[in-house]
Amino acid sequence: MIRTKRKINKQRGSRSNGGGCTKKRRGAGNKGGKGKAGMGKQHWTWTVIHDPDHFGKHGFKRPQKMIKKVNAVNLSYLEEQAENLIASGKASKDGDAIVIDVTELGYDKVLAKGKISKTFKISAPKFSASAIEKIEEVGGEALITADHGNCELMVDLKTGGPITSHSTYDVPLIVVSDRIKTLNSGRLCDLTPTLLTMMGEEIPEEMTGVSLVEIKE
Repeated sequence: MIRTKRKINKQRGSRSNGGGCTKKRRGAGNKGGKGKAGMGKQHWTWTVIHDPDHFGKHGFKRPQKMIKKVNAVNLSYLEEQAENLIASGKASKDGDAIVIDVTELGYDKVLAKGKISKTFKISAPKFSASAIEKIEEVGGEALITADHGNCELMVDLKTGGPITSHSTYDVPLIVVSDRIKTLNSGRLCDLTPTLLTMMGEEIPEEMTGVSLVEIKE
């Protein structure tokens, strides 16, 4: 067997590796630039095959003034702080149930983290689906509503900012309870009488609103 040296071995120690002048090979100019240079020109074919989405806009970032921060509270916190909230007047008792309006605590959404053993009647602008399930499991009730419309027009077309003023659109009202027979349409002034009816309390004569729910007998 005759062994022959590979050409590459013969060229060990040669600066140009058999290529003659070093300006002809290996330099950035010889390969069309370094890195991603020329992806839209001399390397366009490579771009089309290997990175077709390299150029152009993809999605957008919402203006910060359009992003409304959600201040949420977990059921576990309400469970732990129930007695303190009752003592401070921020919650009340209706039989065995604890009545809480989370907007009075500075929250606008109820989340389901944690386990609850107490029965709650919670009023909030938003609930997660799992939070509603946990409230129902312990015989609780939830009322979801808002103080005014804005669903039909949320962005000022002139300024691009959010519209926070009241509108004439209908305000949603969702009642999660097994005791409710009917839920009627009404006005914002009917919300408090509705809550009082669900709590089993009488509606004061000073209130002009009426209850929107009919309790099952």
